[in-house]
Amino acid sequence: MTTADGRNRTPAGLDDSLITEELARRSSHAPDYEAENRALAALAQEMTANPCDVLQKCAELAVALCHADSAGISLLEPGEEGVFRWHAAGGGLAAQAGRTVPQETCPSEAVIARDSVLLFREGERLFPGMRGIGPPVYEILLAPWHAYGEPVGALWAMKHTPEGQFDAEDARLLQSLAHTAAAAYQTTDALDKAEAGRTDLERRVADRTRALSEAHASVQTSEARLRAALEIETVGAIYLDPDGRIIEANDAFLAMGGYSRADLEAGRLTWQALTPPEWRDVSERAFAELRATGQIPPYEKEYFRQDGSRWCALFAGKLLPDGTIFEFVLDITARKQAEQALAAELKAMTRLHEVSRQVVDGAGLPAVLDAILDATIELHGADFGTIQLYDEKTRTLRIAAQRGFQQPFLDHFAKVGAVEASTCGMALARRERVTIEDVEQDPAYAPSLAVAREAGYRAVQSTPLVTPSGEMLGMLSTYFRQPHHLSDLDTKLTDVYARLAAEAIAQVRAEAALRASEARLAHELEGARQLQRFSSELLVEQHPQALYEQLLDAMMAIMRSQGASMQILDPDVKILKLLAWRGFHPDAAAFWDRVDCNSASTCGEALKTGRRILVSDTEACAFMAGTEDLAAYRLSNLRAVQSTPLRSRTGRALGMVSTHWRAPYTPSADDFSRFDVLTRQAADLIERAQTEAALRESETQARLLLAELQHRVRNTLAVIRSIAGQTAETSETVADYAMHLEGRIDAFARVQAAVTRDPSAGIDLASLVAEELLTCAAREGKQFRLSGPAVRLQPKAAETVGLAIHELATNAVKYGALASPNGHVTVTWCLKDNDDDQRLRIEWTETGVPIVSLAPRRSGFGTELLTQTLPYQLRGAATLTFQPGGLKCIMDLPVKGVLQ
Repeated sequence: MTTADGRNRTPAGLDDSLITEELARRSSHAPDYEAENRALAALAQEMTANPCDVLQKCAELAVALCHADSAGISLLEPGEEGVFRWHAAGGGLAAQAGRTVPQETCPSEAVIARDSVLLFREGERLFPGMRGIGPPVYEILLAPWHAYGEPVGALWAMKHTPEGQFDAEDARLLQSLAHTAAAAYQTTDALDKAEAGRTDLERRVADRTRALSEAHASVQTSEARLRAALEIETVGAIYLDPDGRIIEANDAFLAMGGYSRADLEAGRLTWQALTPPEWRDVSERAFAELRATGQIPPYEKEYFRQDGSRWCALFAGKLLPDGTIFEFVLDITARKQAEQALAAELKAMTRLHEVSRQVVDGAGLPAVLDAILDATIELHGADFGTIQLYDEKTRTLRIAAQRGFQQPFLDHFAKVGAVEASTCGMALARRERVTIEDVEQDPAYAPSLAVAREAGYRAVQSTPLVTPSGEMLGMLSTYFRQPHHLSDLDTKLTDVYARLAAEAIAQVRAEAALRASEARLAHELEGARQLQRFSSELLVEQHPQALYEQLLDAMMAIMRSQGASMQILDPDVKILKLLAWRGFHPDAAAFWDRVDCNSASTCGEALKTGRRILVSDTEACAFMAGTEDLAAYRLSNLRAVQSTPLRSRTGRALGMVSTHWRAPYTPSADDFSRFDVLTRQAADLIERAQTEAALRESETQARLLLAELQHRVRNTLAVIRSIAGQTAETSETVADYAMHLEGRIDAFARVQAAVTRDPSAGIDLASLVAEELLTCAAREGKQFRLSGPAVRLQPKAAETVGLAIHELATNAVKYGALASPNGHVTVTWCLKDNDDDQRLRIEWTETGVPIVSLAPRRSGFGTELLTQTLPYQLRGAATLTFQPGGLKCIMDLPVKGVLQ
């Protein structure tokens, strides 16, 4: 045992070679707890089977675990002041076991002085006792060796090559071996001394050479030593009877399980009661081995603590001569927990690596969020989870990924603000993690408690996803069916996941923004090229339909659409006519061939409102719901559409252009900006086509009118010549001739004037008859009445019918109803069907003539016109009847060739 003065005595220049602090800076190899457990088990087995070789076994294990070239144990030699003995040596210095070294030339003295792990480089320079005993020593790592609470030596390990270096894990292993082996050695030493005392007692009793009092004192001393060995705080020791009841145990074992000595003395501690059901088979096999061989190799199992929790221990035992069983017990709960924590951390880091690789590989934000959410749920052992992304515009969180929830929960938390009474809302407001271990017990969660009950969770945590600069990106939440507490490791790893998620979201968003920018630039470039090509083609004379087709292709490229259409407006009936289309089903194209403002399509709505109409999703559009237009969109597999009116530069409506998408879509403002350039060109194209068509039609009409004029002039002259000739034949005097000729030419002129006003419209029959009667000063309503459907006569037929009405009116003024104050003329007409030959029937009826003469003795111009000219020119028939009260004339004419 060293003295206080000895412990404070260290060689001069010690700090020059002492490099212990480098252990913290060196890269440390990963802990191998399995190998460590095997080493401790081997040490325990050696302690039970060969107690004398425990120190040598410890040295060999130090060589293996610390990857040393040599290792050994140096202890102060009892009875020899200032001398260390190498009680064990392994590796390159194995042959030096048993040698002694002066205290002042040995590094173990420095370890005793500082009572801590030390690392020296080139120790031979500082400690002469190490010179010449073997290979050169480049590094030596030492851990203090304790006996009965005091440092008495060191467990050391050496590197004999320049490249050899120890790390912090080597230091931890060496210190662990030193503590365990020292405890084992102390116990073995106590047992050996006890055994030696017992042997000595037996010898003295047998020889009867010593007094009984001395023997009793020796036994007490031996038992005291054994008790001292059993009082080691780090190693448990128990005695069991053959039935498995623990009949004796040291305080270390009782402390491990939280039991009192009263529990032990009451006989309540048995290995059967302390062992969980799933570990019974392990114990049964161990005790079977004990019965067969007399000892129990080291084995692991769990015991119940008094509070019901569990602890894990390493056991090794031996059957004593009196039938009792002795077992050493090492508490390895912390090591097991460390292994589990390390495994969990390694697994979490593996998942982090996988997620990071997905980010690097450009897996996309949804896949990255799903991977992070799955990893966090697995880490926490959670039942549900969500990741929400933060919308800066609305300052709300929106679910981007979820696991395990039904629609009611998703609807309730579709948008969450900072005032929401939920963990994600509170975490958003505080910008820090919020955990509720039991929502049933937390008043702050009361407003969302009904949702929690319906969804089936009792505990929840929400961790904000924030960039290093403090930008809020989202929220990571996990949910548990039962009340739950997150461990420190859970929260630490969750922070790592959250940090990675934030980085991934920021990176993916940045990459997405970059790709979108590049795509937008490429799209804008292509759009500009399309506009340039189309503008160039407009300068070249082409057929309008070809330009319409090219315009649709340009619109689809600019708007990224899968369909497009162009319509022209008929201003008279306000109907859009389909000019060209892309992406329609043929039946849908036929359905939209004519569209008015009552159509439930975007072009119908745009026609009605006069402004652009955008429907980003036809299935969600209210004015399309349940209509044939929606069915046409579905038939063409279209889900989004926009329609833009085309107007001339003076504001006149010209038509409509539309683009269509096969999925819900909303074009950007830039898309519409470029698209509007195309619509301007489309409007100019349509207006130019309409102007050119109107010019061509005007030219054609002028040629037709000129030809018609020439024809009519010839016909007019022929008719006038005929009228003049027939009038001359039927007139008795020059005055009579002049009067009749003037009236007939005037009647003919009135018809020609009506025809000239609108040659294609025809002559309204009612207007023609009324004008002739009004010319004769007849008053409508008092002297004549007209009745019949609206019909229009062809110009040629109007000339003949007009002259016939003129002759009947002139005759009425001279001799008939219009010559009498009480006379009245009724003119009616109607359309009749006669064996698939529709006829026009005109009746002229005079009444109120006081004197009705017989039919005229000779036929004049009027009679010949009605009975000869009219049937000849119009293929009709006329009858004249002179009845009491006045004349009645019926003209029966075919509709074909007479009516317009």
